[in-house]
Amino acid sequence: MQQLKHRSDYTEDLRTERQWRKAGKLVRDGAAGMLLWPNRLHQRAFTYYRTDEVRDATPEELYAAGAPERKRRKRARIRREEQRKKEEEMWKVKQRKIKIWQAQKQEKEKKQQEVNALIQGALELKASVNNPTGIVCIDIETTGLTEIDEIVEISIIDGKGSILVHSLVHPYWMNSWEDVEAIHGISPEQVKDAPYLHELIPRIYAALSSASTCIGYNLYSALSFLPASLSENLSFDTIDVMQEFAPIYGEWSDYYEDYKWQSLSTCAAYYGCTFLEYDSLEDARVTLFCYRQMQNRS
Repeated sequence: MQQLKHRSDYTEDLRTERQWRKAGKLVRDGAAGMLLWPNRLHQRAFTYYRTDEVRDATPEELYAAGAPERKRRKRARIRREEQRKKEEEMWKVKQRKIKIWQAQKQEKEKKQQEVNALIQGALELKASVNNPTGIVCIDIETTGLTEIDEIVEISIIDGKGSILVHSLVHPYWMNSWEDVEAIHGISPEQVKDAPYLHELIPRIYAALSSASTCIGYNLYSALSFLPASLSENLSFDTIDVMQEFAPIYGEWSDYYEDYKWQSLSTCAAYYGCTFLEYDSLEDARVTLFCYRQMQNRS
């Protein structure tokens, strides 16, 4: 393949079709031109024409010849404007979310002391559950994953799959969670008449304290949403099925230098189980199923 030369290698008057058109000339029919680099830094080559390959043109001819370029430029302007509007709207949405998050954080700071008192009082109330298995499996749905987010659904089952706790939860300060709602489908309207977390604490504490082993998928994330005053009174072994499944699935991450964590749906499919995701009770049951399968196969 012949190596292209640069425009600067030639002293004669060489111009592109567009440059000649600006000078009032058009390229003659059948003119071959030369494909050249415009300079030694450019990344794209252009076809250049000599003076004997062009002719004088009328204004009408020049206008007609420039029509395709004008259309391209118009389309490019429209695309840029559409992109600008899209980015502007994305920025506005982001700013709205930031304002909502800031307002919710302020609301949390105002209510936190009151909520802590309610939870502390709830821990003094007694509830009982029947759990002869010594195992619990927990799953939650939340308003998000930040420091201000809250539980909107919680499910705890025993080692045989019997329900110990299953309830929607009314948040204390969060009043909208559109992004996460689109995933798990739990809306503010659905939880408006649900019990607050402190109203469920006696049964949650009874369920968790009935076990010597607590299982979950991304378990430590779920436990982190429980009040610290509750968690510090619990004592059990923990098994995070997500972390246990990672080396079994065997997808390596060079970045983390460890096996990648997989979704619950991937884990369930691996063990031949199909289910409805983003329902805490269903997730808890599937997590328990996968745990049992891992035990059987090991």
